[in-house]
Amino acid sequence: MPESVEKNVKFIKGSREQMISCDDLRSEISQCLQIENLNFLIGAGCSSYIKNGIEMAIPTMAGLAKSFYEKYPDFNLPKSKKKAYDNEQFRGNLEALINYLNSIANVSAANNRKTVSNKINTINGFIFDKVVSNASQCVELIQLYREFYLRIVKKTRQTPVNVYTTNYDLYRVRQEALQMSHALAEAVCPVFSLSQFLFLQEFFALVLKLLDFGLDVGDSFGSGFCH
Repeated sequence: MPESVEKNVKFIKGSREQMISCDDLRSEISQCLQIENLNFLIGAGCSSYIKNGIEMAIPTMAGLAKSFYEKYPDFNLPKSKKKAYDNEQFRGNLEALINYLNSIANVSAANNRKTVSNKINTINGFIFDKVVSNASQCVELIQLYREFYLRIVKKTRQTPVNVYTTNYDLYRVRQEALQMSHALAEAVCPVFSLSQFLFLQEFFALVLKLLDFGLDVGDSFGSGFCH
């Protein structure tokens, strides 16, 4: 491969971490698709699509926070003149800010609770507008998801592919609805469960440990694990 090829993708495989090119990444993913017991964990950010420096789809939490403080630069914390943006914990994370405000609301007197609730509603309304307004506008991202599901849903596979997500991804859900035929409907069971999410956290932490020891994860867990 020519030396001029830019290696700008961080790739982690077991305990090995390196920077690789997009072509190398495609090759690695193609090899993974041949594995019979295959699971995908799709994290936050997969419905983000930045083109020419502009967010075309659903922003990441950091992107949402940046846009929020641009619209509400004087958004302050309850009973304080201090702006939320000045707090490093809240600067790039609106979820942390909402959790903090919910905690304040739970211990506030009734006359102060409405003020805190209004602040929470302001944040929730902003996030809702940003997510819903961009939930189906990015044709390029829709095509990426479509190609992804067409590649993993094959009649020749002996074991169905499991797709897990840490967030409610509107682009992913939309493409599942498009790609899954009636014959595969029983294999698509989206469920929101905090206990299941915590279980999956422990499960994937164990998987990473097994990879560090060079063990075959598929053989270790067999083909019975599903969501």
